[in-house]
Amino acid sequence: MKISYMTFMTPEWTLDEVVAGARRHGYDGVELRVLCGHKHGIEREASPPARREARQRFADAGIEIACLATSCTFAARDPQQRRENVESLKAYLQLAADVGAPGIRVFGGARPEGMSMEEAIAIVADDLHQACELACQANVGIWLETHDHFSRAADAAAAVTRAGCPCIAVNWDTMHPFRAGETIAESWSALQEGALVRHVHLHDGADMDTGLKLLPIGEGTIPFHAPLRLLRDAGYDGYLSAEYYDELGPADEALSRFITGLRRVLSEL
Repeated sequence: MKISYMTFMTPEWTLDEVVAGARRHGYDGVELRVLCGHKHGIEREASPPARREARQRFADAGIEIACLATSCTFAARDPQQRRENVESLKAYLQLAADVGAPGIRVFGGARPEGMSMEEAIAIVADDLHQACELACQANVGIWLETHDHFSRAADAAAAVTRAGCPCIAVNWDTMHPFRAGETIAESWSALQEGALVRHVHLHDGADMDTGLKLLPIGEGTIPFHAPLRLLRDAGYDGYLSAEYYDELGPADEALSRFITGLRRVLSEL
């Protein structure tokens, strides 16, 4: 298993600083958050030369782009909105292909008032499927995160399975299913014992009922040993990615604290 961090932890760093920071702290890759004004500059508007240059900079440094973390969401009824959602998805798939990212993170989104979970699953699955041909041709995965109204792995997995494309899989954020009341065993079963997992987000936290407070790995109430052991035993060789903002301190301190804590947990397996 490889380790990456999302650029929410380094929003003020340029692309060169992001790459250098990953090398300095021993990360295998970086998850680039887009559409948030991060100074790495990898966005839909990036020119072809800028995309090629970014790809080369990561390659030269021996650091991978682990994922493009998008804000794409799909639980919508309006036909025009759904068309726009699919077009946005396709644009980010092309960006990922150009910079050399193996996949993009997407959200199911929050269900509009009156929309059942079954309807939301069907809509998300159908819209993701519309980008299947492009994703497969570009060799870029579409990874639906266990988040918002799709926090339960069972719901995310249902949408992915219904989409029916090998390029569409799950970004397992281990915290959100836990907060939604789903056990690790239930999540793992829904994820077909790891077969649907292509990317993993890790963060720890406490005070789940009164307002989430993110904490360093191992200092909160999120279980890590069980899911990481399951992933290891299933042969998962993708990324374990840090998803924090400024909860761990300034950028260098945060990167050091996360990777140190995660390595400690991995050593305990």
